[in-house]
Amino acid sequence: MPNPTVGDLHVVTELTDLSVGHFQDMGGFVAPKVAPFVRVANQANKFRIYSRDDLARAEMQLRAPNSESAGGGWRVTQGDYSCDRWGLHKDIADDERANDDVGDLDAEATEWLTEQWLIRMEKEWAFNFFKTGVWGLDRAGNAAPTGDQFLFWDAAAAVPVSDIQTSKRTIRKAARGLPGTGAGSFKFVIGTEAYAKLLEVDSVEDKIKHTQLGITTPQLLAMMFGVSEVIEAEACETTSAEAAATQTGDFIVNGKDGLLLWVPNSPGKMKPSAMYTFVWTGKTGVSELGNRIKRFRQEQVDGDRIEIDAYFDQVKVAGGLGVFFDNLVQ
Repeated sequence: MPNPTVGDLHVVTELTDLSVGHFQDMGGFVAPKVAPFVRVANQANKFRIYSRDDLARAEMQLRAPNSESAGGGWRVTQGDYSCDRWGLHKDIADDERANDDVGDLDAEATEWLTEQWLIRMEKEWAFNFFKTGVWGLDRAGNAAPTGDQFLFWDAAAAVPVSDIQTSKRTIRKAARGLPGTGAGSFKFVIGTEAYAKLLEVDSVEDKIKHTQLGITTPQLLAMMFGVSEVIEAEACETTSAEAAATQTGDFIVNGKDGLLLWVPNSPGKMKPSAMYTFVWTGKTGVSELGNRIKRFRQEQVDGDRIEIDAYFDQVKVAGGLGVFFDNLVQ
């Protein structure tokens, strides 16, 4: 055997400019897009809700000479929020730091903790709001629809545009009217399985083929539906335990369902909204997103801890401003 060998000439080490990691695109998370952040100074508090019925009731009356005008007004109730504290940490031992040749352990921990925060918000939103029985009107897909049902969007004769327009009218009626597009807009959240089927619907393809691109994009679908955004819920999570022999994962949001919401462009006074995410920013070091990532020394175990705290409460503030689509596809 000739010497020296390849192993004698080169000591195998890790590359310093390449590694493989799986962090998600932040744009795939739905919750921050459809529940605008409201930054609050107190961890818990209340907010005013004006009666939509009273504001839209026709109260003006004819007025006779030398008589008082008709009186009117509106009722006010209160909603409340309470920002729960969520937390997670990643420990980095001094031995690990000293022996790591190519990584940036602090940056890796920070990116992982940030994604964990997004995953938690997405899971809370999906569990509490992306389901039937929340918004006051649920529309179910059916092969032979009746009443408020609609034809499955993967059926040959499906009319998704008409279904969305019908639901927009339902929301406008329930809200007793809505502000102009400068104040807010409709947004439509759709699961990945339903989105894939929507791209193949004949009535959709027929409308899209006459556009400049000739292919279906979320932007073209939004224009066709008359909404500001069509948001495909792409965020994923690992569903198996760390010690499980087989590792499994799935999309966080149900892939067959959809949700149409009205939300303001920004939170403010006298504005309607389907929901808000209240984030507590009154604590020292907490960012405008309601979270805080800090690094501190743990001398007793010879290491550092990178830790995230997050304070948020996702609140439905107007049930009539949402329509849930149960089983868009079969």
